[in-house]
Amino acid sequence: MHPLRAELELAHFGRAHFLSCSAKTRRIRSVPFLLFIDEFGAHRNMYRALKAFYLIPAGLSYSARRQVGNLFTLTLGPHGAAVEDVIASFQGSFKDLISAFIMAFTGDMPQQAKNSGALNHNARFGCRFCYCSKEQRADLTFDTVLKGRYHFDTIQKLAEGHRYSTKTERQEFFTKYGLTGQQIPLRELNPTLDVVLSRPHDVPHSEWKGLGIYTAI
Repeated sequence: MHPLRAELELAHFGRAHFLSCSAKTRRIRSVPFLLFIDEFGAHRNMYRALKAFYLIPAGLSYSARRQVGNLFTLTLGPHGAAVEDVIASFQGSFKDLISAFIMAFTGDMPQQAKNSGALNHNARFGCRFCYCSKEQRADLTFDTVLKGRYHFDTIQKLAEGHRYSTKTERQEFFTKYGLTGQQIPLRELNPTLDVVLSRPHDVPHSEWKGLGIYTAI
């Protein structure tokens, strides 16, 4: 089963943290937002791509979220920089300015795979939400619940894979489960998010501006 977000937050922060932030002691303002991550070429190509992090208020309607004025640039990561280094550059700012909590990470399919620590969508096990293999994708009876990916199971498999002594053994284990084997950098930014459900498919991004424009309805 997928864990509740409250369960993950309580396990990470502890009960004392939430008691100290109760409405009885201070005024609380809820500012939920989406964090959109994407790479773009600064010189009209992807050879020197910059990694951009954008804040989008989650309380807005879809049409409002599409307006440029409602997209707030958090930072731009230089070409070749590691994701964990980019996150470390602004990670502490949230604690200094405001207690803000990310609802979900958004991005296109390749970026969301990186956000999840999963292999890309063209891998044999390229689905971020279940263990459906490339050969089974046409099977509409595939049980995505029984053979689904879940938060604690994914974290356990990451830990289990790193216990193998050789690089070859680790690579074979992670490939078997559709994982890169690397620690998920975004967990440092928000360790209380479900690593599966908090990286949703961005249908408008992947379909309406992708396959959708070539589909005759």
